[in-house]
Amino acid sequence: MKKQTPYLNFGFSAFLLLLLLLTGFLATSQTVDSLQQAPVLSAPNAASLTPSYTEPAQDDLFMPGAFALLFIAGFFFVFAGIGAMLTLLFVLGIAGLVSVGMLSASILVGIHQKSFERGFRTLVILFSGSGGLVLGAVSLFIANEFFHWWTTKSALLIGSGSGVFAGLGLGFLALLILKRLTDFLKQRFQFLSYSKQTLS
Repeated sequence: MKKQTPYLNFGFSAFLLLLLLLTGFLATSQTVDSLQQAPVLSAPNAASLTPSYTEPAQDDLFMPGAFALLFIAGFFFVFAGIGAMLTLLFVLGIAGLVSVGMLSASILVGIHQKSFERGFRTLVILFSGSGGLVLGAVSLFIANEFFHWWTTKSALLIGSGSGVFAGLGLGFLALLILKRLTDFLKQRFQFLSYSKQTLS
């Protein structure tokens, strides 16, 4: 038994429908009014060939298209500015909430561990890690826009990952420097207080 093939597939039926619609449109449309006769062209005379300057009418000076274009452009710029301001406020609000969250987390760690040093260490590590994430993602995104190394998604992922590691490294380095500096200042202060006691 032979396999029956459909007489019309979808593409052919769409073509026939388009052809039918196009034929109906061309059959009912007129480019020239058939009831009026075409104007008879006459040979130009010398008077019609001389250029004549006429003052523009007062209605020609008012261009509604230009007014509408200026109105639309002003409308666009006003709402683009409002959108940019709202986006900036949203980003600043998110950054503020994240900062308050990191600060409160470091305070809770300091209270739980009963150590100001551990709370401060948590604060520095959180801020350096999140700051490195943002700076790494933004800087590699900008560099990728100029040099076209990777896709945008890859550049953001690589930049944020390397930024987190670089930020954490800088945070631990800053903590080490602060610890050495405070130890040095403690020893210096103890030496000064000891020398004052011996002199008195």
